[in-house]
Amino acid sequence: MDPYTNLYLGNYYNHKIKKAQAVEYYKRIADVDNYNSRAWFWVEALALTGEYYKQENRELAKRYFRKIVDIGWNLSGLLDKAKKELKELQRGQQNFKKPLHEKVNIYNLVISKSDIVADKGK
Repeated sequence: MDPYTNLYLGNYYNHKIKKAQAVEYYKRIADVDNYNSRAWFWVEALALTGEYYKQENRELAKRYFRKIVDIGWNLSGLLDKAKKELKELQRGQQNFKKPLHEKVNIYNLVISKSDIVADKGK
């Protein structure tokens, strides 16, 4: 199928709130690497696919947003949005990887990591 048909069908399913079906059509465009960097449908499909994967698979979302940054064309502000999304995804990943605090205070009861480790040894 040509990219215009894929984009049309993706938009159709997106409008019908069938996101999983819509993204399959967007991915058919977004996963091709040999389009002209000024192919508006490619940049748009990358943005829509990245948007879908933001909640489903953060690494895939970053891959699609990174492609927009690599292309470097700010079609309808999509480059700026991709940069913002990448920062947010990176920030979210850093928050996810933060270690537990050394001490947790629950109702004035202080439990330290060493207490937890000692309990496991019993």
